Amino acid sequence: MNRTVDTVEEILTHLIVWCGLVLLAAVFIQVVNRYALAISWPFIQMLIPLCFVWLSMLGAAVAVRRKLHFDIDLISPRLKPKTRRYYLMAITVSVILGGLITLWAGLGFLKLGLLKKDPSTGAPMIYAFGSIPMGGALISLFAIEQFWKYRSQFPKSDDKTNA
Repeated sequence: MNRTVDTVEEILTHLIVWCGLVLLAAVFIQVVNRYALAISWPFIQMLIPLCFVWLSMLGAAVAVRRKLHFDIDLISPRLKPKTRRYYLMAITVSVILGGLITLWAGLGFLKLGLLKKDPSTGAPMIYAFGSIPMGGALISLFAIEQFWKYRSQFPKSDDKTNA
């Protein structure tokens, strides 16, 4: 499973880079066209938020995999090793629940995305709204992997006396 998840993270990292580059280019083109040429392209007006939403959701998932998500640093350094392990497992369970809630809410957005259209291009909003359940699923996947690692880590024999 670890190798598969590594591959998923690598693919996501490449997608994030490309999404960021497309977003940067689209914003640059939009600004130059709007202020220098007084032209506005509807396709670019749709592309910018689309890239931003996908970049945000995929980036959040990769941040969970790399353990860059929010953590209360005041508590964990003061805990004993065994207690710290359970604390990290509890934090990870909350991240899993957050990802599952995002996934669940995103499914409603998918249904709405079939009905809604982008005002500038008429394209279905499902392309942007699809990032929400995808991000939630990936966040959950990466958090479940972390939980599994924490669960399988057994404290050393000398740690049992401290806990």
